[in-house]
Order: sequence, then C-alpha cells, then structure tokens
Amino acid sequence: MNKSKSIGDALKENSKNYLSNGLSDKYPLDDKDLKDLAGVLYRGEKPSDYLKSLTISDVGQKFEKQGANDLYNFNNQFEDFAMLFEETMMKYHFDIDRDVAFLDKNDSYKIGWGMRTKIATDEVKDRAKYVASSLLPDETDWDNFFKNGVGEATKLDNVGWFESVDSSEIPMRFKTFDTTQQLYIDFRSPEY
Repeated sequence: MNKSKSIGDALKENSKNYLSNGLSDKYPLDDKDLKDLAGVLYRGEKPSDYLKSLTISDVGQKFEKQGANDLYNFNNQFEDFAMLFEETMMKYHFDIDRDVAFLDKNDSYKIGWGMRTKIATDEVKDRAKYVASSLLPDETDWDNFFKNGVGEATKLDNVGWFESVDSSEIPMRFKTFDTTQQLYIDFRSPEY
C-alpha cells in the first residue's frame, strides 16, 4: 500500500476490487422505475408525476421480475449486496424466511403485492449465491444450499399484513415486536 496517498485516494483506487462491482456487472438491477422509487424512499428525491401514478400492483409486478430481495437493493450496489447477504445468512443460520410486501395503509394494511422467501426465486437465487460464495466461499456448498435449503417462495397477495404470519410459528422472544411499525408504501400518498 502506498502510504503517500490519502485514505480517499486509496479507497478510490481499491474500488475496482469491490465485490459489489462483480454483482452489479454480472447481475445488474435494471428497472429504472424501481431505482427512481428507491431514490424517493431512501435518498429523499422528489417523485415525478409518473412515479406517483404507479399502483401497488404496478410496483409489485416490476419488482417480482427483478433479482432483488427488497426495494432497498435499488438504492445502490452496496445495499444490493448487503441485502442479499443478510437474507441468505438469516435463512442459512436460523432458517428464517423474510417477507417483502407493498401494503395499502388505507385498506387495513392489505398486501397489494408480497412474497415470502424471495431469495428462493430464480431471479434472486443466483445473485444471492454469488454474494454468499464471494464472501464465504468455504462456508458450505452454496449450490446445494440454494437448490435444497432455501425452500419455496410464497406469494402473499390480497391478505392483511397481520394475517400473513402464523403467530404460532414465531418464537416467543419475537412476539413482543411492535408490528405496527412495519414499513408501508402508499404511492398515492398526499405527502408526495
């Protein structure tokens, strides 16, 4: 390492080695609308009239076709990499299935589009496997894990958020979590 360089210059020079570059080069997220929505939700950008016109169903249909396991993946390549790794580790170590959903807050938090264990879909599986094997190549047989260990993705459409989870399956230590603070997205909200 060249000690005469600033930390910023050293980081910039090393950026070509970021593992997230490999993910975005090999498996890019390419939906412009979802990237724009991520900008509104996570970076405070102002939404266009077009974005405001999207329905929960529109967004869900776009999202379902993408290799992301959360809308936050569209924020930037680093969050994309991190979200895939997080869900993979939760499934691998604790057999926890992650839900992602777009809810209608005006209809008793009804799920307009949702899915449990999106990393089990073909669109996400290869991306998640790439991330896990990049960070932990010797941890396990990732091909086998993603073939046999992640289970099946389940659609959660047209059911209430609170009804989508069988509370008997939730360990007691998690039952006290305040589910009223779950994120909802209403694309027609007057706050926009």
